[in-house]
Amino acid sequence: MALNLAFLSAISALLCVALGLFTLRKNPGHTANIGFTAGLMCLALMEAGSFLALLAGQGLEFAGMKAVLFGQALMPSAWLLFTSVFGRGDYKNIPATQLYLIIGTSAASLIFCILLAIPSLSASFISLPSVFSEE
Repeated sequence: MALNLAFLSAISALLCVALGLFTLRKNPGHTANIGFTAGLMCLALMEAGSFLALLAGQGLEFAGMKAVLFGQALMPSAWLLFTSVFGRGDYKNIPATQLYLIIGTSAASLIFCILLAIPSLSASFISLPSVFSEE
């Protein structure tokens, strides 16, 4: 069961990467495309981490859950950039209030990623999945 879910996560990660690169290829300078691709790459990182975490008995559960948390930490700033730009007709001029919000969200994401990179602190963030264990 867990192996089937692991392969679904891998397929999802590959599709996210493919869609993100396809979107970025169409117009690489458009800020909405950059935000959309960044959001999809965060989702792909989470799905790849889920793939690693669900591989039973391979010893990659901790690394997989760490990748999931990195993706979750980076996702809000990427999707905030996309939604702030996509809803506006003039995507080149982001209002200062939204720009400060994007910078603040990115700083919070960066702080969480730094804390996650510290080995003694990362163990407190991560609980290994036991839902799909067949024991």
